[in-house]
Amino acid sequence: MSSIAFPLRFNHGLLRKTDERDAFLTLIGIMARTPRGSWSGHKLFGFRDFFSGPAIRRQLPDPTIEEINRVLGDLGLTSYRVEAIRQEPSSLGQPESFVMTLRPAGADHSLEFSI
Repeated sequence: MSSIAFPLRFNHGLLRKTDERDAFLTLIGIMARTPRGSWSGHKLFGFRDFFSGPAIRRQLPDPTIEEINRVLGDLGLTSYRVEAIRQEPSSLGQPESFVMTLRPAGADHSLEFSI
C-alpha cells in the first residue's frame, strides 16, 4: 500500500506517493529534527534534543530508543522498530551525524540510514 510522502508534494496536480518504507524513513528524519514536545499530536514526538548538548554519546542508551519506539507505537506506526542509534565520527568542521538501525516488523534483517 502506498503512503502519501512527507512533506506533502504535488506532482502534476496530484499528491506524490511513495512506498511505506520511504515514508517511514522521512518521518523518522522529521522526528530527529523536531524538538521534543513541540508537536501537539503527541507530547513526546521529536527527539532532536537527544542529539545535542554535551551529553552526546557514541550510542544512545536503550531507554531513549525504547521511548522513540513507544511514540511510534502510540502513533500506530509499527512496521519498523528502532534497534540502535550511533554517532558517526565527524570530519574536522563537519556537523555530527548519526546512523539509525531499523528492523522491519517480522523481518530477520535490518536497515541503516543517516539522520
